[in-house]
Amino acid sequence: RMPRIIVPLSDLPDDFPQNHSKYETTLFICRIIEWNIEMPFPSGNIMRSIGEAGEIEPETNSILTEYEIDDEDFPSNVLECLPSLGPDGHWKIPEDEIRRRRDFRNECVLSIDPSTARDLDD
Repeated sequence: RMPRIIVPLSDLPDDFPQNHSKYETTLFICRIIEWNIEMPFPSGNIMRSIGEAGEIEPETNSILTEYEIDDEDFPSNVLECLPSLGPDGHWKIPEDEIRRRRDFRNECVLSIDPSTARDLDD
């Protein structure tokens, strides 16, 4: 998590001084402007409010913002490189690909990876 950040009162919602408790669980996106070595907290500006802490969408947006992850849709030129979809709207594994590989689709498969594993390839 980020440190507490000193922001100008003008960046806060208009009713913040009178109703500050109303915003105790509100998540804000804030940009750090300066952090003087002699100051315990940086100064910054609120960019926008993203919602309430504990709710899935605002929490997800805060993680995406914190780690600078782009969640925009892929551009059309990227989507055009994908294999075409079947008549049912789903991509199908080509038959020649199925013949070349060992087919585990009807098997019970489990992973021996620990819970911290990032992929399941064992």
